[in-house]
This record gives sequence, C-alpha cells and structure tokens, in this order.
Amino acid sequence: MKRVLFSMILAIASVIGALHAYGAYTNDSPTLSDLAKANIEALASLPLKRTCFDTVTFVEGYVTVYCGTCDEVPGRPSTWAGVSECNVE
Repeated sequence: MKRVLFSMILAIASVIGALHAYGAYTNDSPTLSDLAKANIEALASLPLKRTCFDTVTFVEGYVTVYCGTCDEVPGRPSTWAGVSECNVE
C-alpha cells in the first residue's frame, strides 16, 4: 500500500515537473521596453575612440595604434611618444 502511494506521488510530481519545464521552454523571451531600446540605440551611435601614439618603435610580437593613420602597426610606443585618440568608424 505504501509503495503504491509513493509511486503515485512520484508520478504526479514527475508530471508537474515536466509541465513546468515544458512551459519554461516554450515561453518566449521577454521583450525590451521602448526605453531600453532607445538606450541601446543611443549607446550604439556614440563615436568610439582608441588611444594612439605618434611614434612607434618596431618590436616583434607587439601591436600599437599609430596616430598618423589610426591603424594598428607592429611595434610598441616609443619611450617619449605622445598620446592622442583616434575615432573608430
């Protein structure tokens, strides 16, 4: 008698768990509010800046952004290199 009752409770609990898992699986992900979408759009439109250096010394295995072209070049900043910013497009 106890074994049958335990089996029935276990079966009911399994069905409830399966239904809960199925509901969580089929539920669509929540959508973003208009405010959140506006914030994301505003952040995405900000200009990005990279730190660059006006003189670069070639050192194998390093990459640095050169201010003259705003491109990555092989090397490291020179000891007294000036620091500036380049806009990333």
